[in-house]
Amino acid sequence: MMLADETHYETKGRVRINTVRADFGFLRREMSLQEMVQFVQEHLDLPPEKVERMQWNTHSHQLYVRLSNWMEAQRLVANHTNRHRYPPLEAGDRRITLTLVDQPTDVTLYDLSELVTVDQVLHAIEPYGVVYSIGRNVWGTGTSFVGILSGHWTVCMVMKRPVPSQLCVGREITHVSYPGQWIRRRPSAWQRLQLMAGRTYRVLRGPVRR
Repeated sequence: MMLADETHYETKGRVRINTVRADFGFLRREMSLQEMVQFVQEHLDLPPEKVERMQWNTHSHQLYVRLSNWMEAQRLVANHTNRHRYPPLEAGDRRITLTLVDQPTDVTLYDLSELVTVDQVLHAIEPYGVVYSIGRNVWGTGTSFVGILSGHWTVCMVMKRPVPSQLCVGREITHVSYPGQWIRRRPSAWQRLQLMAGRTYRVLRGPVRR
């Protein structure tokens, strides 16, 4: 992916940065401060100088740990998610899941004309999350038209809810894709035939008497 230009937006105070969430949702009690410190230092192997914030959420039973940089947060999740049992001395297989909080995602908008502006893209995509940047894509290597605008846009954003597979940008319709996207697919002809046969059978059979 190559970008011709990129517009950046202020996100300070709107997203959590370098933050990892540890899920203790199965616990039926609060964690004490001593337990939190022990988990972070001994299980996650994090000394105090690497931690900028440690917060317990009483409602969700989740522990939030903010590190000094994004690479450290990614490494922590890769090395420790679903690795540690808790409580460590009790039977069972309740492992702690770690996830990155407010992880940016690259969302691609396809087939937009040169009439579309960056403000129109922002207006269409902003209801679904916090936008870091918006850029226009160009054709890359492998073609003689390297650097020519392709009509595709890339939006780097923290998604707060799923972006639809189609969006109206300005007066145009664009198809949308991003990693982990779930697309509702239309049933095949054979599946539709099976559904119709099932409905016809139930109508002919009539109500079932118990």
